[in-house]
Order: sequence, then structure tokens, then C-alpha cells
Amino acid sequence: MIIAMTYAPKRALVATPIGTVEIWGSATQIDRIIVHGHAVAEQASERPQNGALAECVAQIDAYFAGTRQAFDLPLAPARSPRGAALRAAISAVPYGSTASYGQLARAHDSGARAMGQVCARNPF
Repeated sequence: MIIAMTYAPKRALVATPIGTVEIWGSATQIDRIIVHGHAVAEQASERPQNGALAECVAQIDAYFAGTRQAFDLPLAPARSPRGAALRAAISAVPYGSTASYGQLARAHDSGARAMGQVCARNPF
């Protein structure tokens, strides 16, 4: 009998100019990113060495160093095809730009309220 082992979710904390960024993930994907906006007392002393979590930390570091403007990470899939489409719409806002819920909704055949709910539930 073969028993499949699941990689337990891990957490990394990254100090950034906007506060601590908390990243939850596994060897293969990022499950959640939380921007705390303040320093977290238990700042990580050891950084992940490999896998998706390490790549996420590296990309966040590069972003705040000014050498990266876009992220390319294996994110946990959205719960529905519509959620995936709206997440892609949010991600398509160019670096240095902003867009209101209404602007995103009009550009992606949705309602402003639906777009706001997607943003509120977005784990990234």
C-alpha cells in the first residue's frame, strides 16, 4: 500500500517598506498573501530555501528593490471559472496604475459590487 504524503502549508514573513507580508503556501503553490501594514512581532528569522514559498519571497524582495514590476507565481486556483476571470482582471491592472471597481466591472462584463466582493475575498 502506498500512502501519499501531503506537504503541510508553511508560512513566511517578509519585512517590507509597507509592513510585514505574510505568505502561506506549500512546495507547489501560494495559498494566501496578507499585507499587515505594520511590523509583525514574530518576524521570520529563517527564509524558505526552495519551492513556491521561496520563489514568492524572492519576487516580493525584487519588487521592493525596484527590479520587478509583475509577479509570476503558482497561485491556488480560484473556486470558480468566474472567480478566475475576475482575478485575472484585477491582476491585469498595470504596474503603477489604479482602477475603480466600476472601471474593472465595465471592462470585464461584471458589476461593480461583484468586483468589490471578489477583491474582498481575494486571498492575494
